[in-house]
Amino acid sequence: MKFVKLFNKLKRDDVWDNRGERIRRRFRMQLERLKAVVGKYSDEEIMKVIQSDIGYNGLGSQFYSRVISQEALNNPDQLMSKDHYFGAMTIAEVVLKSFKESELDIDYMVDEWLYEHLYLWATVKITRVQHKADNLPRHVHTYEQKLNDEHYQEAGIIITEDI
Repeated sequence: MKFVKLFNKLKRDDVWDNRGERIRRRFRMQLERLKAVVGKYSDEEIMKVIQSDIGYNGLGSQFYSRVISQEALNNPDQLMSKDHYFGAMTIAEVVLKSFKESELDIDYMVDEWLYEHLYLWATVKITRVQHKADNLPRHVHTYEQKLNDEHYQEAGIIITEDI
């Protein structure tokens, strides 16, 4: 939960206050599109489409969390990557599951759920070496494991506040 706590402390309100209206509008549009296919297609078919539409572009833009790896902070001359901490597939899975659990309630998802889960779309600055798939495996960890920062811990990536 270190990442989520850092994001909520450092960036959530700033993003919400400065981009909230635009973000909510874009997320609402994505959910309206999603609602049209839920129940008509399998979750597997839906996931192939929404990984990009919702995972990467669900809010219309990405935002830097102001969280950085200790290695990136200590070595500013290295090439950097902005890593989607949760990954597009995980984001899409969480949104689809939550949307279905809400009984496809778009207003709830936009007006209540989104603010509490804004961290899903945030990026972390890490070195390009740390970002390589050999160092930071993709599609291996569950949402719950990522919430507990296990994927970064297993990769030896220590995160901190960017100064």
